[in-house]
Amino acid sequence: MTATNTEFWSVSGLLLPLAESSLARAVLVGVIAVLVSPAMSAWVLRRKPVHKKLALVATVAPFFAPELIVGYCYSTGTFSVVHLPLINCGMYTLLLLLKTLPVGVLAVLYSPGSLVSPVGFHCFQMLPPGRRPRRAKLDFWIRGPLCQRLPVFSFSFLMAYQEFEIASLMSVPSWTVDLFDAQAKAIQPLDTLRLLLFPLVTICVVVLPVVGLMTRSKGKSLRSAASPVSRGQWLGGVLIASGNLLLWGVPLLAIGEDGLRNFTALTRNTVVFHGFAREIGYALAFAFCASLITIFTARGLLRARQTCGGAARVCCSAALLPGLTGALSVSLLFFVVIQQGWLIELRSTPVPAVAGLTVFLLPRAVLMLLMFQSQRRSAAIGSAELLSQSRQPHQAASGFRLLWQLEDRALFWTFSTVFFWSFFNLTAASLLMPLSIVPLPTQLYNLMHYGRTMSLSAQTLLSVLVPVTVIALTAWCLPRVERLLSHYDQPKGGS
Repeated sequence: MTATNTEFWSVSGLLLPLAESSLARAVLVGVIAVLVSPAMSAWVLRRKPVHKKLALVATVAPFFAPELIVGYCYSTGTFSVVHLPLINCGMYTLLLLLKTLPVGVLAVLYSPGSLVSPVGFHCFQMLPPGRRPRRAKLDFWIRGPLCQRLPVFSFSFLMAYQEFEIASLMSVPSWTVDLFDAQAKAIQPLDTLRLLLFPLVTICVVVLPVVGLMTRSKGKSLRSAASPVSRGQWLGGVLIASGNLLLWGVPLLAIGEDGLRNFTALTRNTVVFHGFAREIGYALAFAFCASLITIFTARGLLRARQTCGGAARVCCSAALLPGLTGALSVSLLFFVVIQQGWLIELRSTPVPAVAGLTVFLLPRAVLMLLMFQSQRRSAAIGSAELLSQSRQPHQAASGFRLLWQLEDRALFWTFSTVFFWSFFNLTAASLLMPLSIVPLPTQLYNLMHYGRTMSLSAQTLLSVLVPVTVIALTAWCLPRVERLLSHYDQPKGGS
């Protein structure tokens, strides 16, 4: 028994440095995403039309699980394995994989895909070896399998490589945790840039080939979304269910049990409750401002990219690249910039935090708008626009109502998604907010390092319920307000 234990820990000592490597973890997650994302996308596309939207929501739901809540659940209490380093790294990698897989599924569903049809690729393979030049073979491989799989690997790699909150709370070594802790020790700006150099180079190496391939494809794809492969659908369904269970079900049940018990005590403690209300108010205001600016900027970039020439399109695409480096990198770069000269006056305002969060969320907002645009029905929108310009008030009101259903609803859900991400963003709130303003994620993150308490669980549970409730109430009210306005615009006597 002793020999077995010694052998186990010696093997653990060899595997632990590899498990603790952020780069190795991200590569592993990217490779697995390339292998299983087609099966998950096939599971979604094989659903009946009435169930397809619900299946897509269930697929992407793990990606929206707040990192603070997930990290808090698996770093304290029953589900914590922090005292077993190798198992803890394995658990973290599993959570990271399940949280990242939805990105791979979206890349399969909405990326340009292969520029060579399966028939064309098969015909090329049937040519005699002497008639297949190496350059042509490489070009076919780039236009075919690489063009289809590289976006899945790259976006999955980026999401896994940039993760910070769960790694910090679960005490998993990561370059993001080391960099954040070093910044907390007030290192010099030049040292911050040196520490950022290798991660930024790694991210650029991964991102730039994808940008080049997607630019080269010009939006063309020969993949048929209506006839996905059916192989491995069961695996896709299992992974989707596991992601929702481990990233939403288990954390909410574990935190909700303690949170509901202490909810009444939290409201009775006026000092704690007033502090919590103030912090959640800061987070809501911060998220609303950043989301509003992000959506306006994203729509402006898309409009400029569609109407302007080649140079302007390149500039619009380049404006999205800084956000792909991750929230921590963007926040640290903004932190270094505002330490210089007259910009240091901005340190006492929330402007740097809002600007940094906007830069980070801009690529996500643009990609979401593009995904919604790929499903829009141009003919129906054109007819609704013509109807909204009618001189008859009731016809114009009907046109505006149709425009909401066809176009404005997509804009609302894009705004709501960006608002949810902004609300739970930790790095911009921690590094760029003035000391007098402490949003809720910063306060929760600081308290979570001291272990689980019933009061903290109640605040954590409310931190999820509040933004979800705000979004749900807004989604319920907006169509009714629009309908009320349309009735108000109608003539009293009818026509």
